[in-house]
Amino acid sequence: MLQFKTEAQKMLQFKTEAQKILQFKTRRHRKCFNSKLKHRKCFNSKLEGHRKCFNSKLKHRKCFNSKLKHRKCFNS
Repeated sequence: MLQFKTEAQKMLQFKTEAQKILQFKTRRHRKCFNSKLKHRKCFNSKLEGHRKCFNSKLKHRKCFNSKLKHRKCFNS
């Protein structure tokens, strides 16, 4: 559960970075951060299935690995 909390904090930090990016009007950035909505939907949902997603290392890591892709876009 503690690990879930720290990952959740990372997700919130990513959310603020995403909001910064959304100020850019270029199509490239917007396309990148549209998939942010997918992560946010998973993060906000209290359903057992989604919590299961956060507990499962594979799906969870996959989710945060694509966060790195977004960050790469954010840094470029």
